[in-house]
Amino acid sequence: SEVLVLSDWSYVGFVSARWAALHAPVGRAPDSWGVASCGALFAGGDEVGRLPAGYTEGSRLGFLMELNNADHRVASVFIDGRLYDGVFANLPDTVYPAVSNMRAPASYRLDCSARPPATQVPAGAAGTSGRDWAAPR
Repeated sequence: SEVLVLSDWSYVGFVSARWAALHAPVGRAPDSWGVASCGALFAGGDEVGRLPAGYTEGSRLGFLMELNNADHRVASVFIDGRLYDGVFANLPDTVYPAVSNMRAPASYRLDCSARPPATQVPAGAAGTSGRDWAAPR
């Protein structure tokens, strides 16, 4: 998706079929996963990591979903051409794209044909556990 207008509560991510939280941003509610504009990663209401950079107006975000293997159901995120591998894990069978801005003015464009970057950040480039992002302490 492309961020057209950013709010101070912009979250981009996805939800499960059981998601029903209308008063919390995507990722900060049960059955949802999201990336805040500051780069914080949220899953089911908990902060699960932080990317070295966030996104702003004009940024392009995408999710690379690996949902075929019941034992390894993960999502990677790419922001402005940089891929962050395996930021969300233990995902349900089906997820749906979602954004939230908590009543602040914002605008997003969904592009289902976007392709992930051709190159991936090498494992161990920075961060912890061989990733280019850090889990919260």
